[in-house]
Amino acid sequence: LKFYKRALWDRMVPLIPRRIAPNLITIMGQIAAVLGVALAAVGTMGYPFLYVVSAFCWLAYLTADNIDGPHARRTGQTSVLGEFLDHGLDGLANGCLLITAALVLQMEGIWMGLFLAVGAVGFIVTFWEQYRTERLVLPELSSAEGITVVAVIEILAFLFREPTWLRFDFSGMNLSVAIMILVLIGYAIAIVSPLWRARKAGARPLEIIQPVLVTAALCGLIALGSPPLAPSITIGLFGADVVCRMIRLRHRGEQRGVLAPYHWFFVVPPLLAAAFPSAWTPEGWAVVAVVFGILAYTRTVLVSGFELVAVSESAEGAAS
Repeated sequence: LKFYKRALWDRMVPLIPRRIAPNLITIMGQIAAVLGVALAAVGTMGYPFLYVVSAFCWLAYLTADNIDGPHARRTGQTSVLGEFLDHGLDGLANGCLLITAALVLQMEGIWMGLFLAVGAVGFIVTFWEQYRTERLVLPELSSAEGITVVAVIEILAFLFREPTWLRFDFSGMNLSVAIMILVLIGYAIAIVSPLWRARKAGARPLEIIQPVLVTAALCGLIALGSPPLAPSITIGLFGADVVCRMIRLRHRGEQRGVLAPYHWFFVVPPLLAAAFPSAWTPEGWAVVAVVFGILAYTRTVLVSGFELVAVSESAEGAAS
C-alpha cells in the first residue's frame, strides 16, 4: 500500500480536476472490477491474453479505490453517501476478486465455494466491528496485496499458458496451493482479530455465526452437484449486501441484528435442492439464488443510498 501511494496515488490525486466527483471515481473503479472478473472468465475459455487485460482492470480498480477518498477530502466533497459507496460497493469488488483468483487458479468444486465463503465472512467481520464499536480497522493484508497477487497470477497464467503448477490441486504442493495457504492465513487473521477486539469492547462475536450458516448453506448447493460459479457469485453478493445494510444502520444510529429477515431467503434454494432432489437440478436452484442475490443487493444499494442522502441533508439542515 505504501509503495503504491508513494509511487503513484499521491502523485495522481493533485492532478484530478475538482469538477470530477469522487463518487464517479468510485463507480468507475467498480466497473473496472466487474470487467476484471468478466475478462478472466472469458480468458478461461481459451483466450489467456485476456488475463493481462483483466490484471490491468484490477489495478485500475485498486487505484480508483485509493484515490477517491483523498480526492474527496482535498476538494471538500466528503459525504455519507461517498463513504457508503466506497465501502458498500467494495463488497461487490471483493467477491469479483475472489472469483477471478479462483478462475485463474482453476479452482473446482467445493473449494471455490469455501474460498468465497471465507472471503465474504472476512469482509463482513471487518465492517461488523465498525458497526458494533464505531471503529474501522482494515486488515494488514488488504486489497492492495490481494489485487497485486491476483494480477501477478494472471500475468503468469498468460506467459506460461496456464501451467499445471498454477492449477489448484491439493494432491501436491505447487505455487497455487502455496498462495491459497497464505490467503487463508491472511483471512483467518482478518476474521479473528476484529472478533477479539470487538469482544473486548462488549460486542457478541457469536452473532457472526449467522452469516457463516448462510454461506455454508450456499456451499451446500455445490456439494449437491451444482457447478461452483453460481453459488460463489451468490456468496459474494450476500456478503456485500450484509455490509451495505450495516453501514446504513450505523449511520441511522440503529443497532439491529447482523442479518435482516430477508437474508434467510438465501438458504431457501439449498434447502429445496436438498429436500426435493427430483423436482429440479441443483444448478437450477443455484441460478435462483444468484437472481435473488442480485435483486437483494441492488435493492439494498438503492434504498441505502437514498436514505443516506436524506440523513446527510437532514444533518446539514440542522447544522445550518
